[in-house]
Amino acid sequence: MTVNTTLPFELGQKAPSTVTELDNLVGEFFAHRDSNGNPQMLRLMRLNNASGLSSAGALVFKLSNPSAAFDGDVEGVSAVSDRPCGVSHADQVALDDNDFFLVIVEGQATVTYGDAGGSITAGHFVGPDDDADTGKVASTTTTYARGTTIGKAIGANSGADGEQSDVQILDRLLG
Repeated sequence: MTVNTTLPFELGQKAPSTVTELDNLVGEFFAHRDSNGNPQMLRLMRLNNASGLSSAGALVFKLSNPSAAFDGDVEGVSAVSDRPCGVSHADQVALDDNDFFLVIVEGQATVTYGDAGGSITAGHFVGPDDDADTGKVASTTTTYARGTTIGKAIGANSGADGEQSDVQILDRLLG
Protein backbone atom coordinates (compact mmCIF):
# COMPACT_ATOMS: atom_id res chain seq x y z
CA MET A 1 0.00 0.00 0.00
CA THR A 2 1.34 3.38 -1.00
CA VAL A 3 0.76 6.26 1.40
CA ASN A 4 0.94 9.75 -0.04
CA THR A 5 1.98 12.76 2.02
CA THR A 6 0.72 15.53 -0.27
CA LEU A 7 -3.05 15.98 -0.22
CA PRO A 8 -4.75 16.59 -3.59
CA PHE A 9 -6.71 19.43 -1.87
CA GLU A 10 -7.37 20.49 1.73
CA LEU A 11 -9.32 18.21 4.06
CA GLY A 12 -12.93 19.45 4.14
CA GLN A 13 -12.81 20.73 0.56
CA LYS A 14 -13.90 18.94 -2.62
CA ALA A 15 -13.12 18.67 -6.30
CA PRO A 16 -15.77 18.21 -8.99
CA SER A 17 -15.82 15.15 -11.22
CA THR A 18 -14.49 17.31 -14.06
CA VAL A 19 -11.05 17.19 -12.40
CA THR A 20 -10.28 13.97 -14.26
CA GLU A 21 -6.68 13.67 -13.03
CA LEU A 22 -8.15 12.61 -9.66
CA ASP A 23 -9.73 9.50 -11.22
CA ASN A 24 -6.36 7.74 -10.90
CA LEU A 25 -6.05 8.71 -7.22
CA VAL A 26 -9.45 7.45 -6.01
CA GLY A 27 -8.87 5.01 -3.17
CA GLU A 28 -5.35 6.26 -2.45
CA PHE A 29 -4.29 6.84 1.17
CA PHE A 30 -2.83 10.10 2.51
CA ALA A 31 -0.97 10.62 5.80
CA HIS A 32 -2.16 13.75 7.61
CA ARG A 33 -2.10 15.44 11.02
CA ASP A 34 -5.24 17.03 12.45
CA SER A 35 -5.31 20.54 13.95
CA ASN A 36 -4.02 19.12 17.26
CA GLY A 37 -1.11 17.33 15.63
CA ASN A 38 -2.68 13.86 15.95
CA PRO A 39 -1.97 11.48 13.06
CA GLN A 40 -4.79 10.59 10.70
CA MET A 41 -5.02 8.43 7.60
CA LEU A 42 -7.20 9.83 4.83
CA ARG A 43 -8.55 8.29 1.65
CA LEU A 44 -9.75 9.94 -1.55
CA MET A 45 -13.30 8.89 -2.48
CA ARG A 46 -16.06 9.92 -4.88
CA LEU A 47 -19.65 10.58 -3.71
CA ASN A 48 -22.08 8.31 -5.51
CA ASN A 49 -25.34 9.59 -4.04
CA ALA A 50 -25.78 12.97 -2.36
CA SER A 51 -29.51 12.46 -1.79
CA GLY A 52 -30.46 12.04 1.84
CA LEU A 53 -27.43 13.91 3.15
CA SER A 54 -28.64 16.73 5.39
CA SER A 55 -25.13 18.18 5.34
CA ALA A 56 -21.76 16.77 4.44
CA GLY A 57 -19.76 17.28 7.65
CA ALA A 58 -19.06 14.60 10.28
CA LEU A 59 -20.89 11.86 8.36
CA VAL A 60 -19.97 8.21 7.95
CA PHE A 61 -19.75 6.64 4.49
CA LYS A 62 -19.84 3.13 3.04
CA LEU A 63 -18.81 1.74 -0.33
CA SER A 64 -21.68 1.99 -2.82
CA ASN A 65 -20.81 -1.34 -4.46
CA PRO A 66 -19.01 -3.41 -1.81
CA SER A 67 -19.26 -6.68 -3.74
CA ALA A 68 -17.96 -5.20 -7.00
CA ALA A 69 -14.41 -4.26 -7.94
CA PHE A 70 -13.30 -1.22 -5.93
CA ASP A 71 -14.29 2.00 -7.69
CA GLY A 72 -14.11 4.50 -4.82
CA ASP A 73 -17.82 5.37 -4.99
CA VAL A 74 -19.38 5.98 -1.57
CA GLU A 75 -22.70 6.93 0.01
CA GLY A 76 -23.84 7.58 3.57
CA VAL A 77 -24.39 4.63 5.92
CA SER A 78 -28.07 3.86 6.55
CA ALA A 79 -28.25 0.53 8.39
CA VAL A 80 -26.64 -1.07 11.45
CA SER A 81 -25.06 -3.74 9.22
CA ASP A 82 -23.35 -1.21 6.91
CA ARG A 83 -19.56 -1.47 6.79
CA PRO A 84 -18.09 2.05 7.18
CA CYS A 85 -15.20 3.09 4.91
CA GLY A 86 -14.61 6.62 6.23
CA VAL A 87 -15.81 9.73 8.02
CA SER A 88 -16.06 13.15 6.38
CA HIS A 89 -14.36 16.10 8.08
CA ALA A 90 -16.59 18.06 10.48
CA ASP A 91 -16.19 21.16 8.27
CA GLN A 92 -16.74 19.34 4.97
CA VAL A 93 -18.20 21.67 2.35
CA ALA A 94 -21.44 20.64 0.64
CA LEU A 95 -21.05 17.73 -1.76
CA ASP A 96 -22.74 16.95 -5.05
CA ASP A 97 -22.97 13.63 -6.85
CA ASN A 98 -19.57 12.49 -8.20
CA ASP A 99 -17.54 15.04 -6.21
CA PHE A 100 -14.14 13.88 -4.97
CA PHE A 101 -13.49 14.33 -1.24
CA LEU A 102 -11.27 12.98 1.52
CA VAL A 103 -12.54 10.74 4.32
CA ILE A 104 -10.83 9.93 7.60
CA VAL A 105 -10.14 6.20 7.86
CA GLU A 106 -7.82 6.15 10.87
CA GLY A 107 -7.30 8.44 13.90
CA GLN A 108 -9.79 10.76 15.56
CA ALA A 109 -12.92 11.99 13.77
CA THR A 110 -16.09 13.87 14.60
CA VAL A 111 -19.37 12.01 13.94
CA THR A 112 -23.04 13.04 13.96
CA TYR A 113 -25.58 11.09 16.01
CA GLY A 114 -28.93 10.00 14.55
CA ASP A 115 -32.29 9.53 16.19
CA ALA A 116 -31.60 6.11 17.73
CA GLY A 117 -31.41 7.99 21.03
CA GLY A 118 -29.62 7.19 24.23
CA SER A 119 -26.84 9.00 25.94
CA ILE A 120 -23.25 8.31 24.99
CA THR A 121 -20.67 7.42 27.61
CA ALA A 122 -16.96 7.90 26.98
CA GLY A 123 -15.56 4.56 25.87
CA HIS A 124 -18.84 3.28 24.34
CA PHE A 125 -18.60 1.85 20.86
CA VAL A 126 -20.20 3.76 17.99
CA GLY A 127 -21.64 2.33 14.77
CA PRO A 128 -24.10 3.23 12.00
CA ASP A 129 -27.57 4.41 13.09
CA ASP A 130 -30.39 1.92 12.64
CA ASP A 131 -32.56 3.70 10.10
CA ALA A 132 -32.59 6.22 7.28
CA ASP A 133 -30.49 8.86 9.09
CA THR A 134 -28.05 8.77 6.21
CA GLY A 135 -24.47 9.06 7.41
CA LYS A 136 -25.31 9.26 11.11
CA VAL A 137 -24.27 7.00 14.00
CA ALA A 138 -25.58 5.56 17.26
CA SER A 139 -24.03 4.14 20.39
CA THR A 140 -23.67 0.39 20.36
CA THR A 141 -22.73 0.59 24.08
CA THR A 142 -20.30 -2.17 24.93
CA THR A 143 -20.79 -4.30 21.81
CA TYR A 144 -17.90 -4.35 19.35
CA ALA A 145 -18.61 -5.73 15.88
CA ARG A 146 -15.58 -5.89 13.60
CA GLY A 147 -16.39 -4.25 10.29
CA THR A 148 -19.39 -2.23 11.49
CA THR A 149 -18.07 -0.56 14.67
CA ILE A 150 -16.56 2.81 13.79
CA GLY A 151 -14.78 3.57 17.02
CA LYS A 152 -15.05 4.55 20.67
CA ALA A 153 -16.62 7.74 21.95
CA ILE A 154 -13.95 10.04 23.40
CA GLY A 155 -16.38 12.04 25.54
CA ALA A 156 -19.90 11.77 26.89
CA ASN A 157 -22.94 13.48 25.38
CA SER A 158 -26.72 13.18 25.22
CA GLY A 159 -26.73 11.33 21.88
CA ALA A 160 -29.48 13.63 20.63
CA ASP A 161 -30.29 13.65 16.92
CA GLY A 162 -27.76 15.86 15.12
CA GLU A 163 -25.36 16.16 18.07
CA GLN A 164 -21.69 15.77 17.16
CA SER A 165 -18.82 14.36 19.16
CA ASP A 166 -15.38 12.88 18.67
CA VAL A 167 -14.55 9.20 18.29
CA GLN A 168 -11.30 7.30 18.10
CA ILE A 169 -11.45 5.05 15.04
CA LEU A 170 -10.39 1.58 16.19
CA ASP A 171 -9.52 -0.22 12.95
CA ARG A 172 -8.73 1.34 9.60
CA LEU A 173 -12.14 1.81 7.94
CA LEU A 174 -12.03 0.07 4.58
CA GLY A 175 -15.68 -0.84 3.99
